[in-house]
Amino acid sequence: MPPMRESLTKLPKTHKIDKLRRLAANHDPAFFTVFPLRTKQERDRFYLLRQAYVGARYHDDYKITPQELKYLARCVELLRDQTETNCEKKMESFV
Repeated sequence: MPPMRESLTKLPKTHKIDKLRRLAANHDPAFFTVFPLRTKQERDRFYLLRQAYVGARYHDDYKITPQELKYLARCVELLRDQTETNCEKKMESFV
């Protein structure tokens, strides 16, 4: 079975967003540009995403500042756009 098809049939069931980040980047390294991890500030922002991803679901006392939420919203938009671009390229390859 080709790698792409195999990855679609074995979707990960994990809350480990760093693992999900690596899996997405295996399909397209451009996903690494949304949350780069080169500097301490970039790693702190990725930690913010991890906290929001799990904390908001499972902790009633989870809090996020408006500035942090605005930053994460921009990142989610970038992720959405990158995903849309990748899906469109893949669909074009079937035609």
